[in-house]
Amino acid sequence: MYMRRQRKWRCVAAVCAVVFLYGITLLRTRTILTKQTRMHRPICSFDIIKEHCVKHNYFPTGGHWVKDKNGQEVFMPDICGFTESAINPKEAQNCLKRREVKRMLFLGDSNGIKYFETVVDLLNQTLSCKLEKEHHSPNFMPDVTYFTNGTRLNATDIVVHYRDCRQCYETLVVCSTPRGHGDRFTVKLEFLAMEYFLDTEVTTVRTKKQNNIGRAGWHHSTSTQEFIFSEYLKMQAYPDVILLFSSNHDKARNVLEKMRADMEYLKSIINLYVPSTTELIWFSILSEHNDKKPKAYRNRKYERKYAANEYIQLTNRHLFEVLLPEWSKRDSVIKPFFDIYSMSYGVLHWSTDGIHRERHWYRAVISRWLQTFCV
Repeated sequence: MYMRRQRKWRCVAAVCAVVFLYGITLLRTRTILTKQTRMHRPICSFDIIKEHCVKHNYFPTGGHWVKDKNGQEVFMPDICGFTESAINPKEAQNCLKRREVKRMLFLGDSNGIKYFETVVDLLNQTLSCKLEKEHHSPNFMPDVTYFTNGTRLNATDIVVHYRDCRQCYETLVVCSTPRGHGDRFTVKLEFLAMEYFLDTEVTTVRTKKQNNIGRAGWHHSTSTQEFIFSEYLKMQAYPDVILLFSSNHDKARNVLEKMRADMEYLKSIINLYVPSTTELIWFSILSEHNDKKPKAYRNRKYERKYAANEYIQLTNRHLFEVLLPEWSKRDSVIKPFFDIYSMSYGVLHWSTDGIHRERHWYRAVISRWLQTFCV
C-alpha cells in the first residue's frame, strides 16, 4: 500500500515537473517570439504611417501602452517598432540639431499649447529657453502688437475678434545651447492659437491707397488661417516644422459637412503657402471623458443625435478623407500620424476635466512624434 502511494506521488511530481518545464519553455518561446516580432517590425517613420493610411484607408489605430524603465508610460503601435522608452532631452536636442530645425510652430487650442509647453520643458533641460514675446491682450482678444512685433505688419491693417478659447494665446520661446556647453544650437518655438479649421479671429483689411504705399501686392486675409500662413509666417523665416493639432471646438458650432468644407479650405491654404522645405504634421482629435466634464456639458448631443466621442470619430473620418489624397503625392508637406483618438481612448483615465489630459499624455505624444521625426 505504502509503495503504491509512493509511486503515485512520484508520478504526480513527475507530471508537475513536466508541466512546469513546459510552462517555462512556453514562456521563453513567447518572449523570444515577442522580441523577434519587435525586431522584425519596421522602425516607425512617416513613410510607414503613410503606407498604412493608403493601404488601410485610415490612420493607424492599433497599439498598447507600456511603462518604460523610468516608469513613464509609452505608446507601442502595432504597425511599426519604437524603443520601449520615451525620448530624453539630449536625444531631442540632437535630433533637432541633426535635422537642422531652427524654427518650430505649434497650432491649436488649449490642448495644443500643452504640447508646445511639453517640448519647451523637454528642451529646457539641456538648453537655455527664454521667452522672446508673448500675447498680452485681455478679454480673449488676439493681441495685435504680438503680430507686428518683429515683422513688417502694420497694426492698422489687422482686425481682431473675440475668441472662444480661454487658454488660447500666442507665445515665442528661444532655446539655445548655454555658453561653454559645446557647439552653438538655437531653435525658436512658437505657439499660435487656431481653435477652428476656419475662423475670422485675426484678419487683415487694406484699402487701395494703403496697398500703394509701401505694401504693393499685399492682399486681404479673410481668415485667421490665411493670415497665419500667407502673412505672419512670411514676415520671417518660415518654420521648418509645423505641428497642427486639430481642435475640439469645431463640434460646438458646426455640422459635419461644414466642418469638412473648412478642412478642405485649410488644406488648400497650407498647399498654397507652406514651402516644400517645411514638414507639417496634422494630428487628429483626441477623445473626451464624459463623466469628468462639467455637468452642463455631460451627455450633450451634437447635431441632436451624436455623443461627443462618436462625433469626434466622425470628424476624424472626414479629416482622414480630406488628407488622404495628400499621401498619394511624393512632395506633400502634410505628414500623417497615429490616430490620436485611439491612442487617447486607451488612457482615458488620464483626463483631468473631460477635455484636457495629465502631463504624461502630452509627453507621450511628443516623444513618439520626435522619435518618428528623427528616423
